[in-house]
Amino acid sequence: MLDTLKGQALIVGINAYSGGVKSLQSAVADARAIAGCLRDEQGYETRLLTDAEATVPSILEAIEVDFLQRLDDKSAFLLYFAGHGVALGDGSEGPQGYLLAADARLGDQESWLPMNRLRKALEMLPCRHVLVVLDCCFAGSFRWASTRDVMLSGRPLYDSQY
Repeated sequence: MLDTLKGQALIVGINAYSGGVKSLQSAVADARAIAGCLRDEQGYETRLLTDAEATVPSILEAIEVDFLQRLDDKSAFLLYFAGHGVALGDGSEGPQGYLLAADARLGDQESWLPMNRLRKALEMLPCRHVLVVLDCCFAGSFRWASTRDVMLSGRPLYDSQY
């Protein structure tokens, strides 16, 4: 008998930012479309956080408390984030990536969600499969959030390739 995975998803879409961060036009619509597709076509249980409800504390509470309790080793979890992303620095360990939740303040790094914090929260989930879709600028810096050693090609990445 095959195990069936129970799909759970946290879908975040932010158009309206407080704190001086520029608004977006389509993040909420994209998030709603993804949530509907996962729910209606794939049978996922979805939790949708949009605009003012998509704060750093609410995103972390959803992952670190709600989903941590609801998921098990037969679960699949999908995180979709549509909003702003930022990467700072470019040292030997790569840039530090951040997601800007609705409560992010322009120029206040302490109000941003570090991708390494997000990754640690996701690693605590007891599920079999995790898929993270970051629909934001600098989503590629999520790979640097890992504490594992990774062998990279060492070639420069040009704008045309990015």
